[in-house]
Amino acid sequence: MLLLLLLLPIDKHHELVLNVFKSIFTLDEIKILVEEQIRGLKPFKPGIVKLSLEKFHPESHKVTLVDDFMGPPSEPPIIENDLFDDPRNYREIILGSYSPMHSQGVITFYQKNIEEYCRTLISRALGEGFHCNLANTLFSMFYMVETTWLHECFHYYCDYKRSFTHSSINRNLEEAFAVAHSRLEINRSFRRFEFCFADIINIFGDQHITLEIEQRRALRAYLRNLERFLHQTVFSDFRSPGYRDWRLYNRPDYYHRELYEYLKDNHLENLRSNNFIPVNEFIRHELYMLKDKGAELIISMV
Repeated sequence: MLLLLLLLPIDKHHELVLNVFKSIFTLDEIKILVEEQIRGLKPFKPGIVKLSLEKFHPESHKVTLVDDFMGPPSEPPIIENDLFDDPRNYREIILGSYSPMHSQGVITFYQKNIEEYCRTLISRALGEGFHCNLANTLFSMFYMVETTWLHECFHYYCDYKRSFTHSSINRNLEEAFAVAHSRLEINRSFRRFEFCFADIINIFGDQHITLEIEQRRALRAYLRNLERFLHQTVFSDFRSPGYRDWRLYNRPDYYHRELYEYLKDNHLENLRSNNFIPVNEFIRHELYMLKDKGAELIISMV
């Protein structure tokens, strides 16, 4: 098994998006996508690119997304799923995993599985009438890497918090929280996509650009419908027990209240109830601030 270890600072983990992008498209295809976008930078127009789309098969296979936050970094299992009326139509695919802390927590991305799912996701988007261009294809890949990262960061935070509270693990409940967390937080991530979008143009278009405010607004407006589509499609693919219960925690107020109930211990509850210290609010801000700080991030190339 070959593991490529990369330390990915929070503003740099879109390097994985670049890896996926280069694996799905050939260099010639990337140049076509980038050149078309360069012609439409001022004013911003995403354009339509005519590429052979054989690489994006129609929905020939369906998947259900899971992760593994208990095991060590390893080759990700792909398991036949018997949870549905016709299990032949679905299989579980693991995009990322979290391994609990010993010296430090480990977040692993499984690049081959992310590539496979991105192909399926882009195929679905094109089937819904979204155009093949740099903005749509790159954003779909970014969205998947980002939601996977947010999911695993949630497990990392819970592991960190349990080291103080000694609260017990409820795997299914924690998976529901992790999916809900990534769904609620993904909207904060668009600024990082803007940097990723500009990087692709700079790397492959022999340019040195920084998106101006009006270009950023136009890019966000253009991708709004695709973002809604991804929001609906990706989270509908969480079908396994626990994961599919994210809908129970879809409201931010309820999610934060129940998350506190999951992670609290008697000491925290005494501080909140008797001393009126808003430790439940502290948990919310800790989760937002910690992200992957202190964890090791691995891209698995198996």
